Amino acid sequence: MSSIISSTRPRDDDLADFLLSHHELEERGDRCFAIDQKGGRWICARCSGWVIGALIAMTAILIGATAFPGQFFLILPIPAFIDWGGRKLNFFQSDKKAGFITGMLMGLAVPRFIDGAIHFEPHALAGFAIYLGAFMVITIAASRIGGRIRG
Repeated sequence: MSSIISSTRPRDDDLADFLLSHHELEERGDRCFAIDQKGGRWICARCSGWVIGALIAMTAILIGATAFPGQFFLILPIPAFIDWGGRKLNFFQSDKKAGFITGMLMGLAVPRFIDGAIHFEPHALAGFAIYLGAFMVITIAASRIGGRIRG
């Protein structure tokens, strides 16, 4: 495990960089936002969008707003999978703005997926299984064609 982490981090002594960006140094300019003035700390654009989307959805739920009508939440992760998968499989290039927006859409669905899993709702569990399966297929396909594991 340590050999994987040390080969992907910019500095061996800084686990925070790896956890916040999880991208190679040469990928960070178009996949991450610099979070300090020197450009020494980066945060993944898609993951930061995911967190913000999830926080927005959780806040809406806490103030009593209906999360999403019906099964609408099931389609929100689709743009993120298209953007991430297309990039990982080298079908096209995208930028950090697209990663942030698609990550936020996916994040908006997270509290609803969690609620559905807690209550054993078949459509939420099936949706989660489908997205997990797609993630695995894309990751395996990318590793076989030489794509990066950390899209």
